[in-house]
Amino acid sequence: MIGFLSGKIKTIFDDGSLIILSNGVGWKVNAVNTGAIKEDQEIELFIHTNVREDDISLWGFTSQEELSLFKKLLSISGVGAKTALNIITSKGYNEVVSSIYNGDAKGLKVSSVGAKTAEKIIIELRDKVPAPTDATLLGQTGTFDNSKVENVKEALKNLGYKERDIVSNLTKLDNLFISDASEQDIIKKLLSTL
Repeated sequence: MIGFLSGKIKTIFDDGSLIILSNGVGWKVNAVNTGAIKEDQEIELFIHTNVREDDISLWGFTSQEELSLFKKLLSISGVGAKTALNIITSKGYNEVVSSIYNGDAKGLKVSSVGAKTAEKIIIELRDKVPAPTDATLLGQTGTFDNSKVENVKEALKNLGYKERDIVSNLTKLDNLFISDASEQDIIKKLLSTL
């Protein structure tokens, strides 16, 4: 099995697949987020080799985390390789993990995934995805002290609240509020919603 490829992009197809030229061999890879790359650019991808009775295909990811998420999505009945790649490409790794962790089925909806499939993904993978560790992974943007968020999470866990509930409520807070407020103010705000 092929686990990693590095080389120069020879061709980018309309369907998002690539030909990667590596040591004189052109490998066709279905890759995540191909919109930002160009032909003749060097690329490194972690590879999942998908073997079926009628097909052998390569699926490429820029990080091991994306590859791991892809494999977890493939374990869901009714989610094939194209659908799993579509979810990760359309939503991005962080949003998919956050949606699964927080039970947000709307955050998983893409053209090939309906409400039932999204719920199934959440039910089967909720305990298998990592917890978002900071507000960036919670789908928020901006700059603030991540240690502040971690301290708030620890304080609330010490009070007996579950990390899942804390993270879910943190995602609902405004990013500007998090950056400007003290840890105590954030805790007070979260306590009113927990």
